[in-house]
Amino acid sequence: MNREIKFKGKTVSGKWVYGNYSHIKKDFSTVKSGHYISNSVGAPFAYLVRPETIGQSTGLKDKTGKDIYEGDKIRKPGSDNIYTVVFFDGAFYLKNGGVNHRLSWTTNDGEVVGNIHDNPEFLKGGSDE
Repeated sequence: MNREIKFKGKTVSGKWVYGNYSHIKKDFSTVKSGHYISNSVGAPFAYLVRPETIGQSTGLKDKTGKDIYEGDKIRKPGSDNIYTVVFFDGAFYLKNGGVNHRLSWTTNDGEVVGNIHDNPEFLKGGSDE
């Protein structure tokens, strides 16, 4: 099987970057320890990202063609419900309160409306509670 597993993460300056994920556990002469996202070949450089913002791509797209990542917020059409994309028990789910749904339905009709890092209002009294 030949498939690419993509990640996203937010740099300390607040920019989202996309690509391969590496966790360097100790300093080397040319690189410091930390969490990095790099382009598909790992060069010419990698971005140091905040580890709490790292999310894996689900491999699916929303109705607008946008890639869906762990930590994204999804709105289901015809509903005010906002779901959080989570990885649990070996699969991606949409979580809303205590209810989990398999992610597959979003490929046709769901839309990414934010994420847990840029949209903290979703975490405080939003429709995901």
